[in-house]
Amino acid sequence: SHLGDPDPEADALAEAERIERNLVRAARRAKTQCRRFIKANGFNELATLTYRGCQPDERLCKQHARKWYRRMAQLVPGFQYCAGYEPQKSGSWHVHAAIYRLPQFVEVKKRMPNGDWRTFKIEGWRIGTVVWRSIVGKDNGLCFIGGKGKGAGKARNSLAKMAAYVSKYIIKHYTLSPESTQRWTHSHGQAVPKSVVHRFTKMNLLDLIKTCFWVDDGEVIVDHRIARFRDGYYLCTETPPLPPGDPLAMKKGPEGP
Repeated sequence: SHLGDPDPEADALAEAERIERNLVRAARRAKTQCRRFIKANGFNELATLTYRGCQPDERLCKQHARKWYRRMAQLVPGFQYCAGYEPQKSGSWHVHAAIYRLPQFVEVKKRMPNGDWRTFKIEGWRIGTVVWRSIVGKDNGLCFIGGKGKGAGKARNSLAKMAAYVSKYIIKHYTLSPESTQRWTHSHGQAVPKSVVHRFTKMNLLDLIKTCFWVDDGEVIVDHRIARFRDGYYLCTETPPLPPGDPLAMKKGPEGP
């Protein structure tokens, strides 16, 4: 073509690159929003919903998950969640959710063959699987309370790590399903407060770290690092979670103790 003439192939490539950049930015924003929601709501437990066999339908997985959220909310007072979706190497989808620690027992009503209703007490750690199997089929799946996968054990002991554990699957979700519109979901919980940004100019890195480094009594450092181009400093601190037996650790939502 002559110089200056339209090049449909080049225009199509440029448009594809623009769409890709926008999708990547959207996935990163979603990851940040998910992480902040978990922190704002102070979740203290993990749940992972899996299928026994290979279930490669992303839409079906999300339908099943929505039913699970609704039924858990009907059975467990104050049930809240923030969840992400992950496709495994086999192609089967499963769900990672940050929730509040479940009570020791949950009461479930069941209609008996004679038509009468009977109340059963089910252990809290089992209720997730009971509800999940009522949706996906008997013996077809499990709900792992405490999470499942690399890093789940450590994530349970840190709110920041729990937020990172759930939100990291948003990026993995994007890489395998870039056109998906729902990368994470959450219940109606505590609103995420707006970020406060302070910018420092004409300050060297050492002075910046001295200015920003602050750890209150009782807090621990979760992560801190210097930015890639040495133009910023990141510090994340938190108060260690309460022991599982502590009454305050049995929080059941923003209105809890």
